Amino acid sequence: MNEVINVSVRHAKLDETFIGFPISEATMKEDDVANAMNEFVQRAEQHIHTEWLTRWNNAFTNWQTDFWAGDSYSSTDLNETLWNLFEEIAPEGCYYGSSEGDGSDFSFWKNENDY
Repeated sequence: MNEVINVSVRHAKLDETFIGFPISEATMKEDDVANAMNEFVQRAEQHIHTEWLTRWNNAFTNWQTDFWAGDSYSSTDLNETLWNLFEEIAPEGCYYGSSEGDGSDFSFWKNENDY
């Protein structure tokens, strides 16, 4: 996961170089997936629109607060809020989620229904 991401312009959507880029692998634990998503954002922040980053940071902080407080809403926050934010920056024609062949391999994938 120490790959270097080399793009210097911030956009509303990520470009095609992020398709299949490993974000979280080999786990489906809520905290592992959410933290891997946040690590991805930290590595890719120079490519992501500033407004989106602010929304992400607020949502991730809320998720952390709920998760560490043992609040059952943390799963809802992950699945509805954090996931939806990743959908917003998914490369054109892609979605954020697990691969068809491996439910614990999270990345941006081409939406095959569009092709």
